[in-house]
Amino acid sequence: MLHPFEKSCSKIVSALRKTTLGDPANPGEIPVEGIYMSWDTEEGDLSVTTAYPGDALLSLTAEVRSAPQWFTLNLVLGEAELEAGDTVGLVLDSHASPASNLDIFIRSSEGEAFEDTPLDRPAEMRARRSAGSMVHEVQPYSAMAGSGKFHTLIIPLPSHDVSLTLFDLRLFVLPKGSAPATIIEGSVAELIEDRATQEDELSEA
Repeated sequence: MLHPFEKSCSKIVSALRKTTLGDPANPGEIPVEGIYMSWDTEEGDLSVTTAYPGDALLSLTAEVRSAPQWFTLNLVLGEAELEAGDTVGLVLDSHASPASNLDIFIRSSEGEAFEDTPLDRPAEMRARRSAGSMVHEVQPYSAMAGSGKFHTLIIPLPSHDVSLTLFDLRLFVLPKGSAPATIIEGSVAELIEDRATQEDELSEA
C-alpha cells in the first residue's frame, strides 16, 4: 500500500506529465494542483517562466533583478502519519544552469506552528542531466513524527538567475524495519541514471 506522501507525489508527477501549456497570462504559475512556487516579494524582484517539454515534468527559468530572502518550489504532501524509524526518500532526475546544490527539506505544520526537517544531503543539480537521491530517517523527536500534521516538500531555488529542468521526481516512504534505505534509494537512482544515459545516447545517434 502506498503511503500518503507517495500518493500525493505520484498524483502531482502524473499531472505534470500531462501538462503541455501553461497560462500565458501567468507564466510563472504552475497549472497543476499541489505544486507551486513562492518567493519573498518584499525584497525580491524576479520574473519566472515555466515550460512543460515532452521529455520533462517541468522547466523553469528565473531572472532575478533583486535577490529574495527565499525562492522555493513547493510540493504539497498533505497529512500523514510517520513513526520513528520510518525513512523518507527522494530521487530527482534533473539539470540546472548554473549547477546548484539545493538543501531540500520537509516542512511539518500543526496549527500555526511549523518546523523544517532537512534531508540527509543537498540535491546536486548539475549542468548535465543527472540523478540523485536523498533520505531522512524519522527520529522520535522529529517534527515529522506522529499524526495530524500537514507536510510540504520544499525545494529552495537559487536567489540568482537560473534555469532548472525536472525530468523525474519520486518520493518513497519505508516503514520501520523494512529493507535498508540506502539500498533502495541507490537502486532507484541507478534506474533513472541509466534511463538518462540511454536517452542522451539516442539523441546523439
